[in-house]
Amino acid sequence: MRGDVVFRVYGVHEGRAKDVFFGAFRTRDEALAEIEKLASREMHGLPWAAKHHNKGFVVREHVVQTDFVIPSRPMPRDKFFVEVTRVENAACEWPSARIEVFARNQGGEPTRLCSYERNHAPFQTFEPFRQGARELALVSRDYTKTAVLDLATGEIIAEETEGVPGNGFCPVGFYVPDWWDANDDSIIPGSEYFSADHEWPNGDFGFVWGCIWGDDATWKLQHLDLRRVQEGVITRTERFGHVELATGDYETPCFTRDVAPQETNRRKRTSPPFISLARHNGATRVTVETFASFDLDTGARRHAEEDAQTSGDFPAFMKNPENRIATASQFTKDIDGYVFDGADGSQVAFWKSTADRISTDHTHDFDEWVHVIEGTATVIMGETRIELRAGDEYTIPKGTLQRMAITAGTRTVHVFGGKRAERAIKRSP
Repeated sequence: MRGDVVFRVYGVHEGRAKDVFFGAFRTRDEALAEIEKLASREMHGLPWAAKHHNKGFVVREHVVQTDFVIPSRPMPRDKFFVEVTRVENAACEWPSARIEVFARNQGGEPTRLCSYERNHAPFQTFEPFRQGARELALVSRDYTKTAVLDLATGEIIAEETEGVPGNGFCPVGFYVPDWWDANDDSIIPGSEYFSADHEWPNGDFGFVWGCIWGDDATWKLQHLDLRRVQEGVITRTERFGHVELATGDYETPCFTRDVAPQETNRRKRTSPPFISLARHNGATRVTVETFASFDLDTGARRHAEEDAQTSGDFPAFMKNPENRIATASQFTKDIDGYVFDGADGSQVAFWKSTADRISTDHTHDFDEWVHVIEGTATVIMGETRIELRAGDEYTIPKGTLQRMAITAGTRTVHVFGGKRAERAIKRSP
């Protein structure tokens, strides 16, 4: 903090115009210990200090000229966690969740802070962060909205507005970079190397990943402007374009009670490994890990639409226009489907997708059997995801709230134990 004194270490050499800076330390004892290590260093079996700093090392006091204070540890992500209780709802409605928020106490029982309800499975929609001395958290009470929870009061202080729930971006994970995610304390205020870049990040921005409802099957990344959340304003923008995020098997520690606070290993990372940041001279660069597909023979980048165009198709006799499924009977955009009826009222339908898509949530009053001929289809039932590839099959019990994520070019066959679809062209009596 401004006015504090730090102790800088310099190496001095006869005839050298400028002394060499070796770091700043909070106490004189720490500085003297560093000098002792430098003086004992050897290079090629010879005394290194005598060759390069023949006048020895000195400690010089310096008054700190910034108000910045390195944030305390543990980080909010290591300090707070949640416990989730599944709440069953009425038939044909997906389960909701009751989420209780706790603070970890090293060596003691956690302290319960507050709770809130979410109208869907939580996924990883809890990310604590700090703005100055205030401790907050990104949460999602509604499956198409991001909100900010004040951890001291348990109150929601900012939340996205959405006219019609279900028509927006659905969060499944959050990340607010903490100071310790981008820095360590090897460069402290008062060091010659310390700059405004080392006072960042400060909790004024974050990231959300999820899907656009009914649009696609992969997680997309969007930016969150958090500068005005304490005024009740949170702003989300799709500034990165169509980025398909490769989240891998990352799990935030905020959903695990027994994760110890990050006190001893400053290099251990609890932030998402698929997002990294760097800042230099006030310019910030974000690097994200994404999915990419290439043609093996040419090396050319492939896109979902190209995969759909080059994938196989059903024989022409199976695609009689009179059997085409009506748009109103489709739960998924950009698919082409046909249906056949059984004498017992059951139906067989088959579809081909032309883009990466995800269906809306729905249920059936009968069992459904699905077989993947080509591509990938992922059956999503709450937090359960069953990935099916070519040759795989799966039976979905009746009454199950489900949706299905498909990649471009995927072809599937479905058998329903009852009437699932209407035809686009009505048959004459």
